[in-house]
Amino acid sequence: MPIPDSPVFRTFLDSLDLKRPDNPDGYVDEVAIPASVAQDVSSEITVNERRVWSKPVDNFTLDSLLRCLRREIETSGHPTRRDVLLCLICLFCIHPKRRLAPVECLNNLLSRIVDGDVSQFLVLPLPPPSNFEDFAFGSFAVGKLNSQRLSYRSTRAQSDFFERWQHRLDGRMAIEREVCPVKVFDWISVKEQNGTSTFGDRELSSVWKDIVQAYFYFISQAYFEDFWQQFVEQQELQVAMGSPFIGDRELRLMPSASISIYLNIAGRWGFVAPHGVTFITLNFGGIDRAVPSTIRRLKQEFGVDDTATSGELHQTIKTYARFVAKAKQHLIDHRQAEAYLHFIIALDLLFGDKDSLARTITKRVAILVYQKLGVSFQQAVKMVANMYDVRSRYVHEGNSQGMSDIQTVQAICEEVLCCLLRLKMDDTKNKPGAISEWRGSLDYFVTAKETDRLIPKADLRANGIAVES
Repeated sequence: MPIPDSPVFRTFLDSLDLKRPDNPDGYVDEVAIPASVAQDVSSEITVNERRVWSKPVDNFTLDSLLRCLRREIETSGHPTRRDVLLCLICLFCIHPKRRLAPVECLNNLLSRIVDGDVSQFLVLPLPPPSNFEDFAFGSFAVGKLNSQRLSYRSTRAQSDFFERWQHRLDGRMAIEREVCPVKVFDWISVKEQNGTSTFGDRELSSVWKDIVQAYFYFISQAYFEDFWQQFVEQQELQVAMGSPFIGDRELRLMPSASISIYLNIAGRWGFVAPHGVTFITLNFGGIDRAVPSTIRRLKQEFGVDDTATSGELHQTIKTYARFVAKAKQHLIDHRQAEAYLHFIIALDLLFGDKDSLARTITKRVAILVYQKLGVSFQQAVKMVANMYDVRSRYVHEGNSQGMSDIQTVQAICEEVLCCLLRLKMDDTKNKPGAISEWRGSLDYFVTAKETDRLIPKADLRANGIAVES
C-alpha cells in the first residue's frame, strides 16, 4: 500500500538532504554510508562517507520514516536492515523529481523492488587439504572453488571481478550455495526512467556509485545471514545421525571472501558484490568422507531423498533433528551441560504431550531403544530415568554430576531418530495425528512388555523399532 501523501510527510521529505544545510538549526544528521577503502589488484577503491540530514516535523523523525519504509518493503521479501533503507533514502535525496512530488517520488522508488537471483560463494584462504574429496549436502557444495562457474556468472553480471582476482582465487577451498531467488532494487530502471544523463554529471555520478556499491554490500550481508542459517539447518539431520558438524562460527571468522553475484535483476542485469571477514583456523579433517557417507546411509537405509517437505511426521523429524544437532554443536564447543539439556529437550518434544508424565516418556523411549542398545527393557527404563534425574538436578540445583555419561544419551537420541526415519518410510504414516497414534502404539507395547505379553515383530517394525531378524 503506497505511503499516504500528508503535509507532515511532505514537509519532512523536503528537509532530507545529503548536504549540510546552510542553516543547520533544528536539523539532525546520521551516517548512512560509512567511508571505506578497499585495495583492488590494481588500485585503491574508495567509498566516501554519506550523511543524511533531516529536520523533525512535530514527532515525525528519520526513525519514523524508516519505520514507514520497513512496513512497505517487508512484505516483498526484500531486506529491511536499517543500512539498506538508508541507502534508498540516499537515492531519494539525489532524485531529480523529489522536490516536485516528494511522496509520489518515494512511492515510485519503493515500487522498484523486483525479482532476481543470487549466487553465493564463500572462498576460504587456503586450498583444500591433499586428497580432499569434494562433496555436497542440501543446497551446498564444499570443495575446490569452481572457478569456471564463478567466472561465467561474473561475466554474465558484466563484471571483471573474476579477471582481476582469478590469480588469488583459483585453487582455493570454497563453499558454494545453489542459486537462490531474491528481491533486489532495480537501480537501472531508475536511471532509464529519468534519463541516464540525469545522474551522469561528475558529482552525482560519484554519489550514485557510492550508494549502489553500499546498497549491494548491505543486502549481501543480509542474504549471507540466510546462507548461514540454511548452512546450519541443512546439516541437522546428518549431524543428528553422527556426521561431523561444519561450524558456521569458525567459518565466519576466517579471512574469507564472501562473494554474491546477482543476476536476472528484473530479468536483464546483474551485479557482483564481494566482501570479507577476519581470522581463525578450521580443521576439515575427514568431513569430505564422513558427510557423504552419512548422506548415503540416509538414502540407502532410510530412503531419505529430501522430496517430502510437508506433513506432520516430516516436521516432527525436522524439529527433533534440530535439537539433537544443537546438542552436538554444544558438545563441539565443550558446553556439555547445554548439550545434555538439548538432548533431553529433543526427547521431551517428541514423546511428551499434555497428559504425559516423566515416567511415561521414559518408558516410551526405553521401548524404542532397548534392543538396539543390547540391554533389557527394565535396564533401558532405568537408564532413561537416570538421564531425566540428571537433567532435573542440573535445572533445579545447578548440579551437573552425572552428565559425564553423555555418550549414552547421544546414542539413545540417535537411535530414536533412526526409529522416526524408519517410520517415515511408510507413506501411510505421514498424516495428521500420526505422532499421537504412534505414541499410543508405544504405550501399548510398554504395557505388553510389563505384563509379559508377546509383541509381534511385524508390529514393532511397523512403528520404526529395530528388532532382530
